[in-house]
Amino acid sequence: MAKDAVGYALSTLNKLASSDVLDRIGLRKFIERMAYSLTKTGFRVITTSARSFKASKKLDKPERLTAPGHTTDLFDLNITEEQQMIRDSVQAFARDVLRPAGEAADMAHGTAADTLSAALELGLNYFAVPESLGGAAAERSTVTGMLVAEDLAHGDMGQAVAILAPT
Repeated sequence: MAKDAVGYALSTLNKLASSDVLDRIGLRKFIERMAYSLTKTGFRVITTSARSFKASKKLDKPERLTAPGHTTDLFDLNITEEQQMIRDSVQAFARDVLRPAGEAADMAHGTAADTLSAALELGLNYFAVPESLGGAAAERSTVTGMLVAEDLAHGDMGQAVAILAPT
């Protein structure tokens, strides 16, 4: 134990409690009640003193946490007009094709060939291929991919995975 005042007191109390002297003189119950009362009072004092503390530094002006979404970075998650057009067509496809075919795809444990063909006609696979190779992508955009995945999944998650999976 640490050799400070508390350490010495606990060491002495431990030796006293383990000896049979208290039993011989009939003071064990009295000492146990006194130890309980002193421990209880000690913890009350420690708890009270811990609550009433002084500020460690003086603040000249209030400090506030920054509000979520308010950063000073130039990071923009607004979608472009092109992404909005892609999103509109994918949402329509999900609503008109994937959602009605969802139950049949679940029963068949797979996406129908005509649904996959319709997705190919939509040209979703071209958004990952650069324009120089015959695709539709001018730049790699994680946001566009996420928007397509989200909107397809709104129609039917299982079929969305099948459409987006590489073949």
